[in-house]
Amino acid sequence: MRRLTDSHPEGNVSLHPDGIHAFVNQPDGGFELNLETGERGASPYPGAAYTSSGRLHLLRADGTGGVTPEPVATPSEADDVAWATDPIPSYPLSYDLHGETDRSVFQWQDGTLRVSDGPEEIATIDESVQGFGLSRDASQLFVAASDGIVRIYDADDPRSPTETDIAAEALSMSPDRRTLIVTGDDGTISLIDADTLEVQGDPIPGIGPFAPAAMTPDEETLLAFDHDTIGIRLYDVETRSRLG
Repeated sequence: MRRLTDSHPEGNVSLHPDGIHAFVNQPDGGFELNLETGERGASPYPGAAYTSSGRLHLLRADGTGGVTPEPVATPSEADDVAWATDPIPSYPLSYDLHGETDRSVFQWQDGTLRVSDGPEEIATIDESVQGFGLSRDASQLFVAASDGIVRIYDADDPRSPTETDIAAEALSMSPDRRTLIVTGDDGTISLIDADTLEVQGDPIPGIGPFAPAAMTPDEETLLAFDHDTIGIRLYDVETRSRLG
């Protein structure tokens, strides 16, 4: 797999389950990225995100969102899209899309997290967070709160979250949703079992605080955002060593 340091993505990266295609969302618009060749491609949509099944959630310039009924490799190939009637209230800062249940969580610019089943919003969480992810069955929502602590919400009834002793400045989920990918305040990245909340193996050396990270679909490579270079670092998950 090619190093992505030259790509300099400044937003978030959404990976297709084939491990080859990605979409980089940036404030001034997004672009398609082939991870094998490093080639970029223009996109007809300013925003896009893959579900774990390969379906695409898309955002048009007029603010309306849509989803493909079937898996699609790139946004430019998304001819059949079910578009919403009304535009979204604001551009989402972050998101998690659970392809198996069609449940989604979006973080909006007003700081809220909104949980939806398909197009229907079912819950709102008024907490400033620095990362989040749904559990395997989408019943729980793990968040790295702005106070540096991981909390666990019932996604259907988020009124009484469970507080953990896990310190986190950023959080995401592994592709199989069995592992929390947590960046600590010292910049190290730890892999934590989502069921037992036990740390798995040694942490990955520090990359800097507030560094979001994600795994490739085969869960063999970790991609971590580097704020110093505004690029991506790659790590071997098994050896915890940097690639390239």
